[in-house]
Amino acid sequence: MSTRPPRKGIKISADPFQTDAAPENTPPPPEPTETAPAKEQILRPGETTFAEKPFKMTVNLPASLSTRLAGVTAFVQMNETPDGFNSSTDIVRTAITVIVERYEREFNDGQPFPPPRALRRGRGPKSG
Repeated sequence: MSTRPPRKGIKISADPFQTDAAPENTPPPPEPTETAPAKEQILRPGETTFAEKPFKMTVNLPASLSTRLAGVTAFVQMNETPDGFNSSTDIVRTAITVIVERYEREFNDGQPFPPPRALRRGRGPKSG
């Protein structure tokens, strides 16, 4: 059984419209039973909404960096770390988020850049 630390992030309530007052003519709620508590909804690195649909992309990394990432990932999965990383995806998302937010802050008054009409995809031009 895994003893992963809980993910850190922004907590979102399960039902923001829930009120304490019961409507008239409703039966009393059933007696509580011992069930698992509701899972907290926590934003993962880079998300702007809970469980945001992922965009899959392929990125080429140097083999040495990939090996180092695998080592760090194994370490965080076996140890409690203060940042709450649980996977390579969490580490990569966080690194990208840090750089994107820095560029937005330094070059666009902290606002997201407008999306381009298209990005060049695939391999870059051959060098030399």
